[in-house]
Amino acid sequence: VFLPPAFRSLRGVKGRVPDAIYKMIEQQFGEKTVEVRQELSAGALPRALAEEISATPRSPCLWITRVYLNARRQVVEATRSAHPADRFRYQQVFRQSQ
Repeated sequence: VFLPPAFRSLRGVKGRVPDAIYKMIEQQFGEKTVEVRQELSAGALPRALAEEISATPRSPCLWITRVYLNARRQVVEATRSAHPADRFRYQQVFRQSQ
């Protein structure tokens, strides 16, 4: 998780976080997130990260990068997470209107 300097004094982000960080920023600083940009890409797990999450080093993974923006299009939060291929599922449902 990356927080711009203006939000680095955010309370409650050590250990398990009780709520979405962007919501915590809104509650503590009054800064509302109005847009989230998400990018998915395929890659390989770096050795250090693989060891942390009990996965095979250099195995396939899905990287998800999210950038949260306020109304002025300034970054409020940015995250990057790795999801090993054998632990990731993505499902969508498309329904045709009648």
